[in-house]
Amino acid sequence: MRLMSAKVALTIVCGAFLSAVMSADDAQTPAATQKAGKQKAANRGGAVARLLGPLDAAHTKMDADGDGKISDEEFGKFVETVSNGRVKGALASQIYRTYDENHDGDLTLPELRKLETPDAAPSAASDSSKPATEAAPPKPPVVLEPRGWKSGEQAALPPVSLDKLLAEQQAAESREVAAILDDAGFLRRVTLDLTGRLPTAAEIEAFLSTADPSKRARAVDRLLATEEFGRYWGHFWKDAMQSKASSTKVIFELHRGAALEAWLAKRFNANRSWAEVTHNLIAAQGVIYAPGESEDGNVGLMLCHGGKDAEVGRAVDTTRLFLGIQLECAQCHDHPTDIWKRQQFHELAAYYARLNDVQALPTGDSQARGLKLTSLARGEYEMPDKYDTSKTTVVHPRFFLTGSELPQGQDDLTRREALAREVTASSWFAKAFVNRTWGKLMGRGFVEPVDNLGPSQEAIFPEVLDALAVAFAASDFNIKELLATITGSQAYQREIRFGETRHTHTHFAGSYPQRMRGEELWDSLAVAVGTFAEKTPLPEGLRQVLDRIRDPDFFTVFKRQFDFDPTAGANEVEPSVAQTLMILNNTAINAQIKATGDTVLAKIIEKYPQPDDAIQQVYLQVLSRRPSESELGSCRDYIKQVGNRNEALEDLMWALVNSAEFRIKH
Repeated sequence: MRLMSAKVALTIVCGAFLSAVMSADDAQTPAATQKAGKQKAANRGGAVARLLGPLDAAHTKMDADGDGKISDEEFGKFVETVSNGRVKGALASQIYRTYDENHDGDLTLPELRKLETPDAAPSAASDSSKPATEAAPPKPPVVLEPRGWKSGEQAALPPVSLDKLLAEQQAAESREVAAILDDAGFLRRVTLDLTGRLPTAAEIEAFLSTADPSKRARAVDRLLATEEFGRYWGHFWKDAMQSKASSTKVIFELHRGAALEAWLAKRFNANRSWAEVTHNLIAAQGVIYAPGESEDGNVGLMLCHGGKDAEVGRAVDTTRLFLGIQLECAQCHDHPTDIWKRQQFHELAAYYARLNDVQALPTGDSQARGLKLTSLARGEYEMPDKYDTSKTTVVHPRFFLTGSELPQGQDDLTRREALAREVTASSWFAKAFVNRTWGKLMGRGFVEPVDNLGPSQEAIFPEVLDALAVAFAASDFNIKELLATITGSQAYQREIRFGETRHTHTHFAGSYPQRMRGEELWDSLAVAVGTFAEKTPLPEGLRQVLDRIRDPDFFTVFKRQFDFDPTAGANEVEPSVAQTLMILNNTAINAQIKATGDTVLAKIIEKYPQPDDAIQQVYLQVLSRRPSESELGSCRDYIKQVGNRNEALEDLMWALVNSAEFRIKH
């Protein structure tokens, strides 16, 4: 294959795609909508009070010019400094205006004291003593329940109702939405989103050839019924669950992940309730073997953490995965910009106080080693003193969202079963799954990051998020039903839409383009050019396990190169030079882009002797669409220029595989 000619083809194809994308309608800048600024400011008031410390001293420090008056500017500078930049600008001004009640530009000490809330604790700077115990926080207020939770007249939310509700919100902003995708574009998007691979050329041709008005819904049903669906979504959730793993027992790492992924895949394919899946993950019992298969794959989540800080890691995973709440900032101190208290975090960790993991020794002829979840007969969680970590205070399980407590001395399984019930009964449980799923399918979530929900966070179109969450809960957390609702909506089926900047949220006026993760790109390459390397099976011996960890196989290297945190927003993921070079120069991939031998391209050339037909098939094979007339003409000219049809088609396939259009979900 000639590099120069390939570059020419690359210019032809990539230029066509990128110009088409960038010439799409720009996202409409929404009319400025005035939210309830005072309410937001009031919600942050208690947090600001904790940041300021003793208010008498803070008032004096703010009065930089000594005139006895605290201006908006003085207040903003001081708050920005003590919050390390987290509270500043418009938010600081909103708080100032809320408490400067007579709007005279003079924030007095009595007015400043209204920042304090009944549960505001003194800051470390104001407390020279080191308390032996810490007061339990008050039970959470009603605000922890989102608007409309389980109060709608009709819980079910078919796609048409979802679109109507979304359209009402967008119309209020005078927001112009993107056009609906054509059939080929829809099939590519939905196949990638539900199975993690491109559709085959045969699947595209069959889809395009039918005039059935319900063919899109039928395609969704077909994809949801495939084994690929469960494998793909099981892999996605396994990655999300292991993304914060802290366990140092690397010998179990490969098999822990494989067992957890296989366990999840079975549940997704069987369409088990997300509440049931979550319950079985939090209250898991069993053992993982390395090497060897395990039926207890659900223990993989709890085994992501071990050692003396295992309870902390498990508490963090519980909230971020199943409630969409980032509670970890409250581990060492009361959350500086949210309502969560340090005591609440450690009371959550106390649910895991009697959970332990031990090695299970080989039995019989088996040489496999196991890592087993076990329950301790006694023991309570000890919260470290925030001033002196050598001192601790015993705390007992209490659920931070409701204040619900367990009687003291409960055994491990009773604690975790109770925690699972609290989590799955929470309104945030449904919202967390909906927000993460919507973000994955649409490219942007209602709340971002997708695991940063909570009463203090503002959602885009909260009424839509709540309606989806209500419907999801009413369906007994039916995952396939939720996916069918979203993918069946016009909102999902719209063309891509960019904002004015890459960080501008377009409020779902169109789909936001996303880069493929490693697994998706690997499987899509296998569809486009044929399987270029088999995924190496799990190692069969302990020595092989260690060797694989030290020297990973090609699939693992490829996946690591293209993977990113499943929590990351599409606008946060950056390409790298190493990624580009891996596709451009990889010998295994390039070997599949040959016009001879047992390759996909060789079969296309043999079956379609006419250049136009062959060009059409290469486009279908790689980009899941037919070429435009302009692209077809350029490719015809290129074949004539090269003078060798086979060589020119090699260049064309290479260029398409290396194009942005191939690697991006759009």
